[in-house]
Amino acid sequence: HEVAISSLCWPSSAKGVLLACPVVIFGFSCQVNVCSIYYELGLSNVITSSSQEGPLDNSVVNDDSKTKMLMNRVTVAAVMMCAFLYSVISATAFMDFGSTLQPNVLVNYQSEKSVMMTIASLGMALAVIVAFPLNVFPARVTLANMLFNEEEDVDYSNQ
Repeated sequence: HEVAISSLCWPSSAKGVLLACPVVIFGFSCQVNVCSIYYELGLSNVITSSSQEGPLDNSVVNDDSKTKMLMNRVTVAAVMMCAFLYSVISATAFMDFGSTLQPNVLVNYQSEKSVMMTIASLGMALAVIVAFPLNVFPARVTLANMLFNEEEDVDYSNQ
């Protein structure tokens, strides 16, 4: 059965929006890493500044304008990379299935019970399993710091 292109651009019901929520949430689940990325950008700032200017002083440690600028660059680069990858994958799926493309592109591939699809499914499952601890650790550290007001530095490089 064919699906109109316009129905892919706008949800037809509230149920469709709710069914899309897990995909969107999964797509943005790395937000818990923002605190550790910002922290590490600040450390690289201090290390670079101290190696060029001599011993650390309070002005180098307290100046985080360069860290904010670096964080903005990292954020823009990450969003652009995701937008590019999502666009390429969407365009490839549309070229592959044309007007028969289902709103959930994985449904189109379910009819193909090939070895490659099985390997791809296993690969996606492995990626989610491996990524889970990478997302939980920074969330745990951030939550613990907020709840217990710990000011100690956490070394993320050894985790």
